[in-house]
Amino acid sequence: MVCRVSIEDRGCLGESPPDVVVVDLSLSVSKETNIAWALKKDFPKIKVIILSIHEEKSAIGDVMVAGVEGFVLKRRVVIDLIPAIREVLEGRKYISPDMNGVS
Repeated sequence: MVCRVSIEDRGCLGESPPDVVVVDLSLSVSKETNIAWALKKDFPKIKVIILSIHEEKSAIGDVMVAGVEGFVLKRRVVIDLIPAIREVLEGRKYISPDMNGVS
């Protein structure tokens, strides 16, 4: 299933909830406008993988605190996305290897 999800419209996820959602992160300043927080609040059983160009520690920290299961750097999406999906479906967290130890 493919559907367009935004902070304003997440309705398609309620029809037949997927196991995993992959979303593009747009950094925002509040929990109310952050897609990671919104998805985990409204659909706690759905596993969320974030795609991001942001490599700052604060970017990954914010979404992991929200409860997402994976964080994939866009520049590594071809390498990391399939392993990320597999890991989160097996109940583990996934973070792009280049993010480990980011300061």
